Amino acid sequence: MKRTSHPIHRLWLTFVAAALLASCSLIHEFDRPIPDGIGSELPDDDSMDDGDLYDGLIAVLPADAGVSDAQATPMGSGVCPALGQRRGNVIELSADQVGTLPGLVEGAAPNTTIKLTPGEYTLDQGLILGADGLILRSTTGNRDSVIINGGADPQVGTVLTVTGSNVTVADLTIIDAHTHGIHVRAPEMGGPGRTGPLIYNVRVADSRSSAIVVDSQGAAYMDDGTIGCSVVELTPRGRMDTVNGCLMGGIVLSRTLDWRIHDNLVKGIFCEDDLALHGIHIASQSARTVVEGNRVLDCARGIGIGYYGEGEIMRPYEGSNCLGGDYVDDYDSLVRNNFVAANDPRLLTSTAGFQHGIGIWNACNTSVYHNTVFSPRAPTDAPIDIRYPSTTARLKNNLLSHGIRVRDEAAVTADGNLEDVPPSLFVNPATGDLHLKADSEAKDRGVELGVEAPPVDIDGDARSDGLPDPGADEL
Repeated sequence: MKRTSHPIHRLWLTFVAAALLASCSLIHEFDRPIPDGIGSELPDDDSMDDGDLYDGLIAVLPADAGVSDAQATPMGSGVCPALGQRRGNVIELSADQVGTLPGLVEGAAPNTTIKLTPGEYTLDQGLILGADGLILRSTTGNRDSVIINGGADPQVGTVLTVTGSNVTVADLTIIDAHTHGIHVRAPEMGGPGRTGPLIYNVRVADSRSSAIVVDSQGAAYMDDGTIGCSVVELTPRGRMDTVNGCLMGGIVLSRTLDWRIHDNLVKGIFCEDDLALHGIHIASQSARTVVEGNRVLDCARGIGIGYYGEGEIMRPYEGSNCLGGDYVDDYDSLVRNNFVAANDPRLLTSTAGFQHGIGIWNACNTSVYHNTVFSPRAPTDAPIDIRYPSTTARLKNNLLSHGIRVRDEAAVTADGNLEDVPPSLFVNPATGDLHLKADSEAKDRGVELGVEAPPVDIDGDARSDGLPDPGADEL
């Protein structure tokens, strides 16, 4: 019998969770050694501010740590260092205690760390992470070692709902959410906003709607967050279950400010008989988002900045040069150092096909620098598609298999872009490896960007040997 959400039952869960909290040994020191010279020291006492949750990013992983896909940015690298440990109350839970997990996370005190030991945790209700500073992660640092399974169950719905400030979800896998794998939003309409969520080294697979969603409740916003070094994917198995239609997407931000989406692998977001949502989509009046270092593979629509053509301005941004006049759906965002590739024959022959690698629609003051977009077949729109009168964009040093498209009175400044390039420039475009060959004709073909130049490429390598190479990779 499935557990219901009756108030008495929720009270029972909270009681069990409190008992578990009281019985667990609370760890007040680091539970993994810190290599000499890595990370920063913490005070001798257990006091900490919300901004001082970690001992730093440690570029060393446990021996069994791995990645979900060879196409992902390796954990433990300079680009994706392993997340450090934190001092404070730490609770360990095993898969055979999964029945207590909902009450445990919902009743947790601020700045608690809940660690899950290896295993599969099949839920019969979603988890709500509401305490400020709460951390949910695996004990191993290996995201493949812990699987949280939503079972595609409508009673579970969204697997993780994050409503607190400075909440961290890390080092685990979420599969088969009936709606979202992770939904980040302020807890109540009209209440105070929240800040600082971190989603890191997480895999979200086969959500029946968008995998990771960040949005607002009215004027209660969720700002200053990070989604990094994670894998979001839709596999053939999940693609067959279109219980919500083709409302399947990857990472979606709505009415957010100052988010960073970096070094993620997003792949397979398409439907064979309909048009799926974007792999990464920043829209609905968001601002100052940085989208960088991501690998977006075999998605019907790769990266989208802005979208809707008209509407009421729900969140104006003071200080933006885009205020006033036409409707704007995104403000002052930056897209740089991303690989976008579409090679899967099932995508290319699907009803919608491959639409675009990067779409800038109703987005004001958008910078698109050093991205690589490749497909063996011309996209329906273009590798980079710019449209609508309120759009102003700067396109520089992008490397593209087909030509840029500007339409509907959009205003674009372009320089240093290489269009209609052959696949022979790349190491292995058929697998999405868009690194440049050593003898690539693209070498040093970019233009200097001055203060706007990204200091490193998609792999964290410096761009400092003469003129920059166009695209995300620097030889």
